[in-house]
Amino acid sequence: MALKPITHEDLKYRLNKLKCCFATKASDIVDKQRFGKVCADEMCNLKLLGAYIEMIECYAPLPCDCSDEWVADGSLYFDHTTAYTTGQVVKFFPRISPNPGEYLYIRWQGSSPSDPAQNCFDVATGHWSPCFAGLQGNVPGAWSICGHVKVAWEAAGYIEWNSNIIYNMGDIVKFMGGGPGANQSGRGRYYISTTNPNPAGPGFNESGHWVELTCYNEPA
Repeated sequence: MALKPITHEDLKYRLNKLKCCFATKASDIVDKQRFGKVCADEMCNLKLLGAYIEMIECYAPLPCDCSDEWVADGSLYFDHTTAYTTGQVVKFFPRISPNPGEYLYIRWQGSSPSDPAQNCFDVATGHWSPCFAGLQGNVPGAWSICGHVKVAWEAAGYIEWNSNIIYNMGDIVKFMGGGPGANQSGRGRYYISTTNPNPAGPGFNESGHWVELTCYNEPA
């Protein structure tokens, strides 16, 4: 059985576990040093653990990129009148006047064709899109993101969420925390606006107006 490519989330999980282990062992050694009880093996193991942490921090995970699948599927662009088949990848522009390179690759995960009647229309701009609330990740029966997330954010202007700015549907931001919300989770991740206009409201996560752009290499 082939091993799946390691993801950014995999690395963060493993790195955090190692760091917790390192902190615990370092604390134990500090306590033992007070009484002269530290052995060479313990110091060696601690240094080895530190080296593992450095290696993981420098490791570059494989990118989430389904561009080859998109080409194989016919280099299709999202059309709100089209019913897409299972596993089909299309290129999608999240707003009506995107910057060059501001697009996402999305894959249809349904066992039956997608329903054009379920697509969403932005009255303010006249832009059709798959409903962003339906970008549920690697879930059968929905669209999933399968490529170009970070690049699309960069093309959009490297925008970090600001609680003083009103956003529009399809805007891509990076949440780095802040604002009036009590829920500060998801920092450092990319999100897309699901409504137009999109005010700050009670906070970033509390508003319910943002969907995380989690990228998946493989179909559900």
